Amino acid sequence: MIPCYCINDSDKPKEIPLSQWIKKGEKYHVTHVYNQLLQNNQFGVLLKEVNLKGCAPYNCYLITRFVFLEKDLEMLKVMIKACGELDSIDVSELMNLTLEEV
Repeated sequence: MIPCYCINDSDKPKEIPLSQWIKKGEKYHVTHVYNQLLQNNQFGVLLKEVNLKGCAPYNCYLITRFVFLEKDLEMLKVMIKACGELDSIDVSELMNLTLEEV
């Protein structure tokens, strides 16, 4: 998990309840990074403290809503690369693996 601070909590979509929305100045922890192809190739993040379950079509928060400490930027780069590789895995292939193949 990578710590970050919310710097932009404006323009909350109406589909997201206030209880699931981020708050400016609050500290959060990124658990996953997505490349949002539908959002002009921007990155989206999942957070440990809040989630967007049941808030379709929203599934993550834009990374530009957060700031990271300089000391955590290298970890963020590693997470972006690792999550990008995970995102490209075909889940149906994983479901077909047997325990012996793992």
